[in-house]
Amino acid sequence: MENKAILGIGLSILEQLGKEAAAPYYEKNVSLLIKQILDKHNIAYTEDTYGNIIASYQNLNKEHSIPKVAFVSHMDHPGIEILSVENSKIIGKMIGRTSDSIFTEKIPLIIHDSLGQKIIAESTGEQTDSKDEIFITTLEEKLPTLPAFAVFDLPEFLLEDQKILMRACDDLVGCAASLAVLEYLAKENKPGNIQAIFTRAEEAGLVGARLMANDQFLTQETIIISIETSKAIPGGELGKGPIIRAGDALTTFSQKAEALLNFAKANLLRQDKTINIQRQLMDGGVCEATAFILNGYEATGIAFPLAHYHNGLGEPSIQAEFIDVNDFNGGLQLLLETTSVDADQDPPFASRIKSYPVEQAEKLKHP
Repeated sequence: MENKAILGIGLSILEQLGKEAAAPYYEKNVSLLIKQILDKHNIAYTEDTYGNIIASYQNLNKEHSIPKVAFVSHMDHPGIEILSVENSKIIGKMIGRTSDSIFTEKIPLIIHDSLGQKIIAESTGEQTDSKDEIFITTLEEKLPTLPAFAVFDLPEFLLEDQKILMRACDDLVGCAASLAVLEYLAKENKPGNIQAIFTRAEEAGLVGARLMANDQFLTQETIIISIETSKAIPGGELGKGPIIRAGDALTTFSQKAEALLNFAKANLLRQDKTINIQRQLMDGGVCEATAFILNGYEATGIAFPLAHYHNGLGEPSIQAEFIDVNDFNGGLQLLLETTSVDADQDPPFASRIKSYPVEQAEKLKHP
């Protein structure tokens, strides 16, 4: 029953999150909803100086210690910061990379301002003096009050066949996965000792994660699992399961941290041999595990294969992102299983590889 239960929780949370628009530095509405969900299930949380949320689930009613694990996901998505509004002339700046059509075509947008207004607008397609700046015009007789930001006018959440289509799979899917595991554990009163970190301004350069890692907010003993969506590639494909991420465009991740995922995978396969889990170096971008790796942490990652990454980066038009439902379910199962795995064990292959091969050594000495 865990399969259906946690998937239902995850989809419900993801649909709620999809209704809250966010851009780098403008994550307030997503942050508020995450805190509401945590409050509803009596899951403790705090915020650091920068607005990153740190949720904690602790229920150690077993004889052995459950490992300390932190799931890390980010609340923002590529979007447009409104820089100025003068005489109906609106200038915005694209934060995070997307399809270049945002600079050359009329793209439907929704502006969210400091008064809580949602204003229908579009980019004009006119060239500006800066490669990141965008001219915007409103399609209503009102102007935004700064500070304000704009997002693409795309579906918030649609479930079609086996696809989850959203304006911002990246990284609301990661946030929903973390929250679903926490909610499931809390509802079932399961043992565990985990944290879930929800960071800000990842699309502006891993900003929230870098600050948290530099501040050593988490103990060095904490194993970091970055949860992301990542552009589907050969070996990390849609519909073939979540991906145990060996690394990203900058770093190779930690063997000790990945061992936790490999144990969880082995446990799941003993229960259900049909479950699909991939492993791949996903080098299409840099994820938050790198910020922690470079600050001395053991870190690994899970990626959900993603179509139309960043709403069409490298593609000719802006489109909704989508992931596969079964991939999402498999990732939820894998994350849940990590909460009951002993992180201090050697991985399954390690004892054989580390052992001295006496018989084979003699054979090599005396060919």
